[in-house]
Formats: sequence, structure tokens, C-alpha cells
Amino acid sequence: MGVGGAGGGEGGAGGGVVTPVCGDGSITGAEACDDGNTTGGDGCSSTCAVETGYTCAGTPSVCADINECQNGTDNCDTNAACTNLPGSFNCACNSGYQGDGTTCTDIDECMLGVDDCAAGETCVNTPGGFTCDTAVCAPPNMVCGSQCVDTASSAAHCGSCDNACAANQACESSTCVDFGNLRINVMWSRAGDVDLFVATPNGNIISYLNVGPNAGTDGGQLDATDDTGTGPESIFWDTADMPPSGSYSICLNAYNQYFDPDLSAADPVSYIVKVQRPGEPTQEFSGVYTEDTDSTQCAPGTVNYVGSFDYP
Repeated sequence: MGVGGAGGGEGGAGGGVVTPVCGDGSITGAEACDDGNTTGGDGCSSTCAVETGYTCAGTPSVCADINECQNGTDNCDTNAACTNLPGSFNCACNSGYQGDGTTCTDIDECMLGVDDCAAGETCVNTPGGFTCDTAVCAPPNMVCGSQCVDTASSAAHCGSCDNACAANQACESSTCVDFGNLRINVMWSRAGDVDLFVATPNGNIISYLNVGPNAGTDGGQLDATDDTGTGPESIFWDTADMPPSGSYSICLNAYNQYFDPDLSAADPVSYIVKVQRPGEPTQEFSGVYTEDTDSTQCAPGTVNYVGSFDYP
């Protein structure tokens, strides 16, 4: 009897082994798709796998881009615009906001001085923009350009409008003075009460509860409190006092009862904290409060925590 008769030979009718060939338009073996080519970037990869951001169906496969923006599966910030791209998407912060698109924070045009309010008007920051208020700037504050400032403590308007202190100075009682070995300064966007807290590497906290300088503040001191304006408030070490080395925590308490209207997403309060050291670039922390942050503690994880820095 001959070997390899009908139906019995390897590769014969009904007994052959089909080897998958990526790019032949037929989905076989472990292929998830096959669009008749081995070119990637069209939804079906060169190894016949469905590429991220696409769906593929049929034989040969027809692939379509997934519109993450339209489907709501993107991770863009609520204050960002989503743009669909082939196999992906892009997030860009809206005008008046800054960030990487997945996280966007309000730009405080008033604090940065990029508003276009007229002389005599007060700039009021709003989410994504600002307004120019003609309300009276109450003494002892005065209008400088488009801002209502306290010339007794404003480094940009010390003692009078446009009298700016040098980079290594702060404004104390309307006079420019050297800021010592270390200064932490805060300003906020609209009138109300924000309290600055600083925790030293030794665990001591400097605030309105202990203004210093004393052993309980490691020599640091709070210069003044402002519960009706926009700051600044400063905690500093004079030239005769050496701050302890290590990590410092910065915290801010913002109180609803001192803001009109109350803190909310519609009426936030933004802030800028500056850390100044002789011969070093100024380090800045900024953010926005939309709710009360009252706490007497200051450490990473507390509701009022802003950030940390190392000294020296």
C-alpha cells in the first residue's frame, strides 16, 4: 500500500496546519487584528496587535480612532481643553490658568501685576480672569497702580507707591530693611484673614499664637498680622539669629468668616509664598483656597499645609 494516500498525508486536504501570516488580511492564531499590511500607526500594529487608542473589527480589520475627549475617558483638568489625536489626546489649560493640562491652577493676574485695571481701580482675581473694582481702598492701605496695598509692608511699594526695596530687603514699618538670614513671606488675592504658620526642624511652630522671637520659635518671629487686607505677613530670622538647619513646613490658615463672599470654587483666594535667603534665588509656593483651612498644626498632611523647604 502506498504511503501518503488521500486524506492521510501532511498538509493534505482536511489535515493541513495553517501558519498565521500578519498582514495577509486574515485573523488567525494569536492575531488580534489584521488590516492587510504590517504598517504600524494605523490602529493595527506591525505585529497585528490593536494599538492603544484604537478599536479594530472585521476581516480584513478596519480600525478606528477612539475619541477620548468625546467619550469622556480623558484625564484633562476641568479647566482645560481636550483635543483628540490619532490614538491619543492632548490637554491644554484654558486661558487664565496654568499647568500641564491634567492639572490647571488659576493665574492670579492681580498679584502678578499683569492686569489692565486703570489707576484708582482695584484688581480682584476671579477663576480664569479678574475684574477691576472701583471700591474705595480703605486706609492705611492706598492704591498703587491697580492694587490696594499696605505701603507699611509692601516690598514693591514701601512707604509710598513704586518705592521698591532691593532683592535682599523687606518692607518693615514703611522702611526697607535687610531680611536677615531667612524670611517666609505671604500675600493673597482678596481682602480677608490669612495666617502664616512655619514649623521649624525642631518641631516648633511660629504664628500669631507665638510670634517670637524666643526659644519656642527657635529665634524666628512673626512681623505682623493682617486680618482685613491682602498681606503681606512674614516670619523671619534677624541677622543676629541663626535658623536651625533642616526641613521647614509652611502652612496657611484661611478663614471663611473674614472673607466676603466666603471661600468657594466660584470665589477662591489665591496666594503666593516666597522664601528668601541671602545669596539664594527666591523660592515660591502658590495655590488657591476654595474652603476654610483652619488648624493650629503645621506639617505635611495637615489641612493647611502648603509645602516644605530645607535650610540652609
